[in-house]
Amino acid sequence: MDSSNVLHEPPSAVSKTKQKSRGYETLKKTISAPLSAFVCLQLNAENGISSSLDYLTVHSYLVAALTQFLGLTGAAILFDILKVEKDVCWIRVAREDMSAVLAAVSSWHGTASDPGKLGWIVKAKGNWLSCLIPQQEQDIWND
Repeated sequence: MDSSNVLHEPPSAVSKTKQKSRGYETLKKTISAPLSAFVCLQLNAENGISSSLDYLTVHSYLVAALTQFLGLTGAAILFDILKVEKDVCWIRVAREDMSAVLAAVSSWHGTASDPGKLGWIVKAKGNWLSCLIPQQEQDIWND
């Protein structure tokens, strides 16, 4: 049979291999780049004022940081607040917006109702939340 007449399937992200001797099928899948990125932020108060965050405060601080850094373009960046606990919060942003969000929050200096300035510390960042959580848990033992 002439090999030039044989149609070849286009390569795909999923490949299957049949193990005849073992009687099972092995399936391999290449994971593409995720659509979202995750960031863990800690609020840093200048005077050591312990501030307990809530979702509304986190949202207003993040929008202020994004607007200060990028103007209206920054205000249009979407983010989801996943968890808020004491002075730490977890957010999810689009992967292509992560660098802009990190630049905005790391350069932002807000003012609190008490005298002093506020800022964000980036505790963890990445594309895979399941890899970031153990990294954050490890910081418990390093403090």
